[in-house]
Amino acid sequence: MKKMLLPSLITIFALTLASCSPPQGAGHTPTTTSTPSPSPSSTPPTPPNITTPGYVLTNTEKSTGVYGFLNNVAYYFRLRVGNVIGSHLPVELLDSGDDNDPSLGNPNDAFEFAFSNYADLIAFWTSGQPGELWLSDLANNDPRLVFIDSEMVCPYDVNYSPGEMIDMRWTFNDMHLFINVVDDPTLNMIYHLQNDTIEAWPYNCDRVAMSSRSGRLATWCVSNSSEESFAILEWGGEIWFSEASPLQEIVRLRPDQYQIWAWSSDGEQLAYFDPADPEGYLYIANVDGEIRLQIIPGAAYWTTNILDNRRRLVEPPSPPIQWSQDNSRLVIFAHPDQSHQCPTLYLPYGEIHERVPCWQVIDTSTGEVIWTISDSINGLLSSEMSITEVGPYNFEFPTISPDGQLLVIQGWINRRQLNTIDLQTNEVTNWFDIMYTYMRWGPEP
Repeated sequence: MKKMLLPSLITIFALTLASCSPPQGAGHTPTTTSTPSPSPSSTPPTPPNITTPGYVLTNTEKSTGVYGFLNNVAYYFRLRVGNVIGSHLPVELLDSGDDNDPSLGNPNDAFEFAFSNYADLIAFWTSGQPGELWLSDLANNDPRLVFIDSEMVCPYDVNYSPGEMIDMRWTFNDMHLFINVVDDPTLNMIYHLQNDTIEAWPYNCDRVAMSSRSGRLATWCVSNSSEESFAILEWGGEIWFSEASPLQEIVRLRPDQYQIWAWSSDGEQLAYFDPADPEGYLYIANVDGEIRLQIIPGAAYWTTNILDNRRRLVEPPSPPIQWSQDNSRLVIFAHPDQSHQCPTLYLPYGEIHERVPCWQVIDTSTGEVIWTISDSINGLLSSEMSITEVGPYNFEFPTISPDGQLLVIQGWINRRQLNTIDLQTNEVTNWFDIMYTYMRWGPEP
């Protein structure tokens, strides 16, 4: 692992994927299995010694910094020592897991990268030919090859951006990894952490509903070929199949495809905006489907009346809901309640909008809004900038510390910058003039 200061760290490459299809064979175990038939009794085997679903870092004091990934550079930078926040601590570049073979399991050779939600896991797909899918701990101390694209069905192509072609996401319980092909969902794959297999995944996981098997909320995935065929993902890792629609649906993706819900780290709560609710409330439900909190009428970001010809102003700049790891705080992109405000949006030609969504932090026990970005806006502005130049899209990709006390957020106002906000004091620490794409809190390498 190499230590360096950030200004000498970043070299940006445009790494991409042209197309991808389910593997017909693998150069490494696991081999591809056939697409499962939708039978209610079908479940993947669960051998012993698997990763615990919803694993949480019990000692949150160990999570002193943030892991990040910018195009093809993966790194860790420490944000605090005890309760002291420092802005000049060395950045650690995450290199290969084997000093004798620098290319082995190196996330800096990745064109696509995915942090797990709460487990100590990352997944990355390398840009070589053939491409490789690797899994490791956050610090990349123990990288493991899980799939080789030996038939070159996912070729690397410098002419495309990776996010335009492929998207890797962990399931809500960190037990499975989706490998989604943006332009052709019939080519999607899924990797099962439990039994180390990868297979075709002809489903779209577009809703949360009650499971008739467990009596708990679960992720429901509709078949690409039939609106009445489903794969159901349970919190414990089980996947089963049904030809019957759910009897109690909680939330479904909007047409803009943003995931408007998030699971708590223990899988016992779900926070969500309901697209079927014209009042736009934020809901927090228990896993049995009972609504525990209904707060902030009009909170849903799509209830804004601001539209432009691209419709960008009604979309969040990054996923709009995130739990802290101890489940005490919730970060949301939403309209504020009556006692708080978001920055006024000034558009060209003198147009002014006062009702706009922005980033906020919620106390999940009471539903109280404890912070909006307006509370720290002066510290986030550079000296040469005016408040009239700030909009809801100037800040994105927030990540909250496991104890819910610190928020790291990316901003770009004349320059690209990373900021840390102390949610108890609203104090802002400005970091580096650079933009990060993926970030997640974790323990020191």
